[in-house]
Amino acid sequence: IPSSRGSVSSDDNFHRRVSWVSEGSDMQIDHIEALNDLDGDEDEDDELDNLTKTTASVSRGSRGSRDSRGSVRNSLMGSLFGSKNVNKRRRGSGRSSLSSSSQNLTSFWSDLAAEKDLWDDDDDAEGYSCGQLCAAFWETRFHALKQNCGIICKNPKIILLTFLVFLAFCAALVILIIILAESQREEIRQERIEQQRSAIDLAESTGKFFSDQLDQAILPLFSIAQFVQQLPIFEDLPNLIGGANEPGSLPFKPWKELNKTSPTHRDTTGVCDDADVVSRFNEIASTIKKNSKMERVLVNVQLAPQATLCLLYPMNNTEDFDYPAYMDNSGAVGHDLLTDPNRKFIAEATVPGDDVVIAGPLSLVQCYPDCPTAVEQAFIARLSISVPGKQYPGLLANGTVHNKWGFAVVLINWKELVDRSGVYERFENEGNKFQLTRTDQKYDKDTDTYFEKVAVLAESEGYDQSGGEVITAKLDTTNNEWEMHVKIGSYKVVDLDNRSFYDNYPPWEYPAYGVAIGFSALFALLFMTILIEKRLNKNVLEQLLPGKSLQKVSRGKTVVEKFDLVTVYFSDIVGYTSMSVELRPIQVMKMLNEFYTEMDRIADKNGVYKMETIGDAYMVTGGVPDRCSGPEGAAKVALFAIEAMEFTKNFKTSDGLTVKIRGGINSGSLVAGVVGNLRPKYTIFGDTVNVASRMESNSLEGRVQISESTYFQLKQSREYDFEYEDRGLIPIKGKGEMHTWFLDSATKIAPVTVRQLVDNDDIYLQDIDGVKKEESSRPLIQLGSDEEIDVDSHSFDSDGSTDGEQFYA
Repeated sequence: IPSSRGSVSSDDNFHRRVSWVSEGSDMQIDHIEALNDLDGDEDEDDELDNLTKTTASVSRGSRGSRDSRGSVRNSLMGSLFGSKNVNKRRRGSGRSSLSSSSQNLTSFWSDLAAEKDLWDDDDDAEGYSCGQLCAAFWETRFHALKQNCGIICKNPKIILLTFLVFLAFCAALVILIIILAESQREEIRQERIEQQRSAIDLAESTGKFFSDQLDQAILPLFSIAQFVQQLPIFEDLPNLIGGANEPGSLPFKPWKELNKTSPTHRDTTGVCDDADVVSRFNEIASTIKKNSKMERVLVNVQLAPQATLCLLYPMNNTEDFDYPAYMDNSGAVGHDLLTDPNRKFIAEATVPGDDVVIAGPLSLVQCYPDCPTAVEQAFIARLSISVPGKQYPGLLANGTVHNKWGFAVVLINWKELVDRSGVYERFENEGNKFQLTRTDQKYDKDTDTYFEKVAVLAESEGYDQSGGEVITAKLDTTNNEWEMHVKIGSYKVVDLDNRSFYDNYPPWEYPAYGVAIGFSALFALLFMTILIEKRLNKNVLEQLLPGKSLQKVSRGKTVVEKFDLVTVYFSDIVGYTSMSVELRPIQVMKMLNEFYTEMDRIADKNGVYKMETIGDAYMVTGGVPDRCSGPEGAAKVALFAIEAMEFTKNFKTSDGLTVKIRGGINSGSLVAGVVGNLRPKYTIFGDTVNVASRMESNSLEGRVQISESTYFQLKQSREYDFEYEDRGLIPIKGKGEMHTWFLDSATKIAPVTVRQLVDNDDIYLQDIDGVKKEESSRPLIQLGSDEEIDVDSHSFDSDGSTDGEQFYA
C-alpha cells in the first residue's frame, strides 16, 4: 500500500488506492481516489465486488444498482474509519504499517461479531412460555404428520410394502406362536396319554382285583351245588316247599299286616328248620366258607330250593364283624326270590343258565320283619342248580318253566371288598378320581316294570364336582357289566375326528396372538417410518441432484453429460447489497426464503429445473437435466421468466419488504455434471452460462434480457407467440457487442386448421393412434366438421379418417 507521499500507480486501470498509516490510535486515509466513480472499466467493478462481498457478507454485491453501490461504499468506509464523510482527506504521518491495518481489521470483525442484536431476532429475546413450547411441539408434530401423509399419498407403494411387511411379520409371529403352542399342546397330549395309560392300567388292575376277589368269593357256589346234587338229604326240598300259590305248597306269611305290597316270604316251618338238614348244611357251609379264605368278605352261604331261601350259614354272623356289630340273617328265611319284585328280575335271569349271576350292591333285608344289620350293601351271587334224573315243580322264568332244583347263594360284603382293594388310596396317589359302576335292572313298583339303572359301586369323594378328562375302562368281571370311569387332571377333552383337542390351550396363546398383531403393527409402523424417512431423504437428494445423476453418484460413477441446446436463466435482486447492510442477517434470510419459495413454485409449474441459488442470484434451466428440443426448453424458461417478473411486481414479504429483480436468458450448448465427493453438487459449465449471466447483469430492473440464440429458439415455438422489445447492440464484457431483446409477454397459439396448412404447402397427416405422443414434437391439429379435404389434389394419407379425428401435422 503506497504512503501518502508515494507515487500514484495506475497499473491495470485500478484507480482506487488506499493508504493506511498509524498515528496514535487513529486510522488515517491518505486518499480515496474516484471511489464513487462508477463509469470506470468493468474490471474495477469486479475488484470492488470482491471487497464488498468480504466486508458485507454478500454473495453478489457487484450486481446492485449504481446508486446502491455508492451507498454501500459510503456505509462501508464510515463503518471502517468512523467518518461520516468518506471523501474527507486526513493527513498525518507518512509512515505506513501493514501490520497495524491487519490488527485494526481484526478488531473491526471482533467488534462486529460482538454486536448480538446484529444477528439475533428480537422475537427470540424474551424466550418462550410453557404453553408456547407445548404449542410449538404439537405444531411441529402436526406438520410432521401432514408431511408424512403427503409422502404416503404420493407414494402408495409405501402403504403396500408396509401392509406386506405387517402380514409377513404377523404371519411369522403367528406361525411361531402356533408352533410353540402346538409343541406345548403336544407335551400336554403326551402327558395326558401317559396319564391315560396310567389311569387305564390302574383301572384294569383294580378291575382285575375285584374280578379275582369275586371269582374267589363265588367259588363256594359250585361246591354247594355239587353237594346238593350228591346228597339225598337236599334232593326233596323243592318238592316240600312247592311252587308259589300251588296246592299243597308252603303258604306265604301274612304280608298285608307287614305293609308289603305283595307276598315275599313263605312260612317254611317244618321244612327249613329240620335239624338234620340244618346241621348237615351248616357243616358243609362252614367248611366251604373257611376254605374260601374270604373272611369278612364272604359273610353268608345260602341254599334256596324252589327259589326260596331256606338254609343260611351263619344264621347270626358275629365272626366277620367287630363287636358289637353282627349280621342277623333270620329274617331272610322263607324269602321267595321269584315273587319279590325287587329280586325277581335277577332271579329269573339266573334260572335258565348255568353261570353265576351277580346282583348288587343291594340293601339286605335279612331279619324279619325289620332290624339293623351290619352289611348295608352286599353283592348277591346266585347259581341255578339242576339235579339230573329228578323232577321238580320247576321254576317259572319269563313264561317258561325250568326243571331246576333252586339256587346256591352267597352274600359278599362289598364295603369290605372295596376297603381291601385300596382303590381310594391308589387313585388319590395318582391325583385322579374314579367312579366304579355297573348296569343293573331295577323294579318300579308304581309301573310294575323293570328299568335299566347304572349303579355306582364306589367313587372318589367329589367326583361329580371335579373336572377333568374321563377315561372309561371295561372291567372283565362276572357278567362283564362293570365300568371304571377315571378323571385325570383338570382338562376337558373334545373328541373331533378321532383326535383329541384340549380346550385349555396354553394360557399365553391367545394373548400372544394379540401381542403378535400389536408388535407386527408397531414393526410395520416403524418400517413405514423408515420408508417415509428414506423417501424424504431421497426427495431432498433429488432436489440437490437429478435422478439419473443421483443413481450414478450412489454407485460411485462420474457424472458428465453434454447438452447441445439448453436455455439458461439468471436473475438477481436489485439493491440486494444495500439491503444486506441495512437489514439484520436473519431478516435477509427470511426475505430470501419467502421470495425463493414462491420462485420455486413458479419453476415447478413451468417445468424448468432450478439449478441453484447463489446469494440473491436465481438460476434455472430448460433442457437440462431432462432433455427436450431447443424451442421447447426455451419456451419453458421464457414462460417462467415472464411469470416471475409479474409475480415480483406484487410481492411483499411478511415484514412488508418489496423485491425487484432483473433477469437474463441465453441458449446454447453446455456440459452438466456432478462436482466433488464431499457434498457433491450438480452444476453446468460452458460459455452459454457465462453469456446468460452477462444478459442478467446488463439487464434492467423488472426486465428480462434474452440473447440472439434464445430469440431464434423462441421464434420457432409453435405453442406460444412471444412479444419482444429490440434493444439493439449493447457491449457485453468479454463478448463485445451483442444483439439482445427484452422479453415482454407470451400468447398461446390457437390450433392450426387443415385449410391453413393446405394453403401453405403440401401437408402429410398421420393418424394419432399410430404414433406415440412422446415420439413426436409436431403440433396437434384436428379436422373440423367445416373443413373439406381433397385427397386427390393434395398429398393426404387416405386412411378413411372422418371429421373430428385428431392428427399430428
